[in-house]
Amino acid sequence: MLPTALWDIYENILRSLGRNEALSAQWREHLPFLMELGFVNGDGALSETGRVYFRQRWVLGEIEAAAGQVKQALLGHPMTVLVCQVFHGRGKITRQQLDDLVCEQGLCAGKEAIGRFLSILNRFRIVSYSTKAGSFSGLEPVPPVASRGRASSVFLSPQTPFTNVQRFRELLGSARGEVIWLDKHFDRKAFPLIADCVDGERISAVTLVSSDVNCSPAARTEFSLLRDELAVKGVNLRWLVLRRSDMRDVHDRWLICDDWVYNLPPVNSLFGGQAADLMEIEDAAGRRSFALEIGSRGSEVSERPSAPVRPPGPLTSPAHPPPAPPPARARGRRRT
Repeated sequence: MLPTALWDIYENILRSLGRNEALSAQWREHLPFLMELGFVNGDGALSETGRVYFRQRWVLGEIEAAAGQVKQALLGHPMTVLVCQVFHGRGKITRQQLDDLVCEQGLCAGKEAIGRFLSILNRFRIVSYSTKAGSFSGLEPVPPVASRGRASSVFLSPQTPFTNVQRFRELLGSARGEVIWLDKHFDRKAFPLIADCVDGERISAVTLVSSDVNCSPAARTEFSLLRDELAVKGVNLRWLVLRRSDMRDVHDRWLICDDWVYNLPPVNSLFGGQAADLMEIEDAAGRRSFALEIGSRGSEVSERPSAPVRPPGPLTSPAHPPPAPPPARARGRRRT
């Protein structure tokens, strides 16, 4: 959701809501952006964050503290994450480049909406935007999830292959409770991420659900080593594997924890620098039950594969002894 007004209008709306004044129909049309920032709840009233902002901005007159609160909220907005991730440190960026990026991500928006958004980011010193030149530069890198709050969606761009993996690492690092990763093409490339991000203080168990398409002997060996390592941290790691034909109709990929569930790109897309996104979706409990029901149809990877056993040689019996080898040729000169 991009802004439908400049920040002055949003500020007036927040002040009116804080004073319990009725909003005009025109002002109510601007509420969705404030809802996405977390200042307004679903009933159109100030959220707890909005009330803190009202108190800081007008009751206490702490203008800088209030501005800092807006900046933090903006840094968690999906479009801000995209702009900072792709353009931070790249110098002057034209509006056309931003338009092309937005369309590449399937979020095509009007030029007026993008202009308003850049103006708001400029006001809170997230970018430096010149309306006259039609260009901007990023002033802020993307802060980690822990400091900006969890975004409802995170864009993965081909221009930032390293950062794409880092964004996912931050998301996995924010998970709590019992984690389920459902991906029928799960690949062992993701094992290092699990090793780095999972610890027993936040996570008690991790269950992987996939088909057998990438469950190779090498993957089983690495899984066994990782399982033993996480067990020392108090984390129970399982891998439930189904025949690929049994997951033919499963197309979604989810990362589920106690508090949330995200739709994921394939592991190979994540590491391959492809355009994708991590999108929060609803009903974590329902999707957990569905993922575990699918996993119950498979088998659990339990032990490391043993060394291959050489097949026995051909059997012989006393009735049919093996033929005797030919006599060795005598060496030396033949007598005459």
